[in-house]
Amino acid sequence: ARHMLFEHAGPTAIEVYDLIEEGLHLQRKLQQEYLEQQREYLLGLLELFHKRVDEKGFELSGGDFLDWPSEENEPAQKAGVQALMMMTMKSAAELCDILGETAMAERCRDCHARMASVADQVSEEYYKVALAPGEPGSKQGTSLMVLADMIDAKKANEEVIKVEGARGFSTFYGYYMLQAMAKAGNYSGAMQIIRDFW
Repeated sequence: ARHMLFEHAGPTAIEVYDLIEEGLHLQRKLQQEYLEQQREYLLGLLELFHKRVDEKGFELSGGDFLDWPSEENEPAQKAGVQALMMMTMKSAAELCDILGETAMAERCRDCHARMASVADQVSEEYYKVALAPGEPGSKQGTSLMVLADMIDAKKANEEVIKVEGARGFSTFYGYYMLQAMAKAGNYSGAMQIIRDFW
């Protein structure tokens, strides 16, 4: 039933996010048996994800739903989905290695490398048209780019993520925003956001 959704509408950013989360969960728990049970689903999903990235490394949807606050911020959605797909391919390669799916692991690494090769172009385009830092979606897209190593964490923190404190934060991507702040070394700012937002 889950595959039917993908065949008709294509995978969404939330499903990409779910795959990343599944990868993180499996890395922590090392549940080989569970991963084996998910082999067919994972490989089918990755086939669909590969179709969403062109030969140069650009995510083809042109942006997708990240979360409700960023719904109207197309530049953030586009950059955020590119970053999510990069993180997905990195996690997917590791999951495929665990499963012994070496060919798919290699395809995921190749896709990640292609996406990394256009990261500067994607981030430059994002900054040209990005909305103000406190606008909904700006911090989500920027934080995801930081975590995908598309942009410099300290610069992103100074210019976007920490600007106006918790304004523009979201519950769905809050953890990723805090991770991006921590990657920039802004632990005290992240702690303040936790106090103010949650």
